[in-house]
Amino acid sequence: VNTNIVLQDVKRKIDLTTQLVSVSVGATLKNKGQEEVSEFLVAFTYTELEHLAYFEADEGKSKKSGIQLSYTAVTVQGAPGDLGFFNVQQASPVPFNETSKISLQYVFVRHLEPFPAEITQFESQRVLFKDNHYLLSPYKVTRQNTKISLPSPVVESYTEEGSVTMADAELVYGPYKGTSAYRISPMT
Repeated sequence: VNTNIVLQDVKRKIDLTTQLVSVSVGATLKNKGQEEVSEFLVAFTYTELEHLAYFEADEGKSKKSGIQLSYTAVTVQGAPGDLGFFNVQQASPVPFNETSKISLQYVFVRHLEPFPAEITQFESQRVLFKDNHYLLSPYKVTRQNTKISLPSPVVESYTEEGSVTMADAELVYGPYKGTSAYRISPMT
């Protein structure tokens, strides 16, 4: 893991309005090392990888004007044992003390759990979503937030970690500052 990479201004959006869990992440990748950075890692838990249906990485200010990046699945020595990684190749290397805008899009299937598992015909079905309050990353993150779009403003419960706001059908976590690599805080 290149410890000279720092992620800045991470904005994660999770869409739970359908049976698919759609996630978009926008971030600024900063190179704090002396050598150019030509690749970066994206981490997932093995559970997430089992449900991953789609993944895309882009470089540029927006998805429309960005360049789609190639990636390969890799094993990372010294990383926590329950994680899998994609190694994403940058379109152009990032020089010392420079930045690059990156965006990630991924979709999970069968990631929402019915809660309770069985209901009668007259009961409303609820679902349970499990994730992490923080972007799971092998890099330090200077600032991040997560917005979750919900199918309804009626929410049975949700975990709280730092600053959390609920308005209409949107739950916002953060901003969080100075998050360490591999930071995990279960979110439901």
